[in-house]
Amino acid sequence: MSAFGLAVVGIKYLIVSKIKLIQAKLERAEKHIADIDTAIRLFFESNPYVIVARQDQRTGDYISYVESVRDVPADVSLIAGDALHNTRSALDHLAWQLVASTGSTPGPFTSFPIFDTATGYESGSKRKVRGMRQAAIDAIGALRPYRAGNLRLWQLHRLDIIDKHRMVVTAGSALRGSTIMPSVRNKLLDAFMARRLPGEPIPDYKSLRGRPHVVNHALKKGDIIHCVSESDRDENTRFTFEIAFAEPEVIEGDPVIQTLYQFFRLAGQIVSDFEPML
Repeated sequence: MSAFGLAVVGIKYLIVSKIKLIQAKLERAEKHIADIDTAIRLFFESNPYVIVARQDQRTGDYISYVESVRDVPADVSLIAGDALHNTRSALDHLAWQLVASTGSTPGPFTSFPIFDTATGYESGSKRKVRGMRQAAIDAIGALRPYRAGNLRLWQLHRLDIIDKHRMVVTAGSALRGSTIMPSVRNKLLDAFMARRLPGEPIPDYKSLRGRPHVVNHALKKGDIIHCVSESDRDENTRFTFEIAFAEPEVIEGDPVIQTLYQFFRLAGQIVSDFEPML
């Protein structure tokens, strides 16, 4: 192989090595998310929620309360913080390599710029991207990495900052939904029958989940989660719960697992898109 050929191979190897170093962070984040998924599944299997229903003597309505709820294992928040940090760090590693790929030396401020506002980005991003090719700087700007421009990217950034100072807050008793009430099921059934095709099986709609009546991302003992009239009472009503983020002003009510995967996929796509610039 000629010297030129060897040089090309060397460059390709260097680029692959850079990408692998960045992807290692993402792989670690994905491992943490899988660990959280397991921890949450085991938590739910322990039947951590006790719900009771009582009739209001004044109105006659049946009200479901949280009788007791166990705390989410601390590991969930701890590992969530690790997943957030590795995902966010992958972007900073990308920024470092985008500078190094030009032959420049990354500085103490080199990082992937994410700001609260567009104005903040315009004024504060320059020192973070100094040394990158203009094409890379323009591509980062096109992502609109601030709250109003790219909410998930901004949330990832803010949650990572929060975790550096304290444990990320999660709510183990966020209500996701409940069995659909009989009156709603009847309406759905009527609508189905009106458009039913010959021979089409008739659903009972009992396995569907309705929206929660009460939006609360940090349920505690005594909280009301369901209220129905006596005529709409279903003795077999069931509730579903999820572990959700509960960080006011940043993210509240979004399921932890799904959201972490969204962060992970977003960062992975950004790394992939910028690979040709390394």
